[in-house]
Amino acid sequence: MKRNLASIIIGVLFLVAGVAIGGNMLGFFEFSFNPAGWWTIFIIIPALYSMAQCGLNTGNGIILITGIILLLNAQEIIPVTISWQLILPVVLLFIGFQLLFSRGSGHKQQNDTASGHKHGPFKKGENNATAFFSGQDIHYGADEFTGASYSATFGGITADLSSAILTRDVEITVSVLFGGIDIILPENIKVSTQVIPILGGFECKYRSSKDPEAHTVHINGNATFGGVTII
Repeated sequence: MKRNLASIIIGVLFLVAGVAIGGNMLGFFEFSFNPAGWWTIFIIIPALYSMAQCGLNTGNGIILITGIILLLNAQEIIPVTISWQLILPVVLLFIGFQLLFSRGSGHKQQNDTASGHKHGPFKKGENNATAFFSGQDIHYGADEFTGASYSATFGGITADLSSAILTRDVEITVSVLFGGIDIILPENIKVSTQVIPILGGFECKYRSSKDPEAHTVHINGNATFGGVTII
């Protein structure tokens, strides 16, 4: 569902841009476009895509807020002095709301991430990790692995699943903004990848199993100004 939503968001953006520019060039309608701040699309669109893939988290939320404020500043909707003064308090407010209203393991995860905590073996149901201006080394024990979601923004995540047990096909969602994610997979599994690099990189070094009974790990997501490596 998240993957489909992400495709819809990106597709709609391209359709709107194509219709607007094409219609204007052919004279069907006229509109004025101020190109000031066009570079902020490389901040805003990856943040929206990350939200569609992994949901709202501290990393992509802060990137989106920063991109919008910089765009408003470039368009002279808000003065330069006010825009830069707005970024810090708005970011602090967003982090505060995230910490107060997030629930369960997600709340614990964000607190650990903010302090740069490095996790030991993960328990079942604790497979979501966010690294924001920090790094995490995650080691899964010999327990059933049911899937995960990793988000790295100006940080890095190493997820070691070499000891994890798969009893069925699972999905791993990755989202990178100016960071990196390395995933170490267990032996004798199949790998299916659909990671979209946006001015970033993706590399799968893992040799997928040819065993017809092997379970499949589906790895989906995006890497923007960063990288994802499957080992």
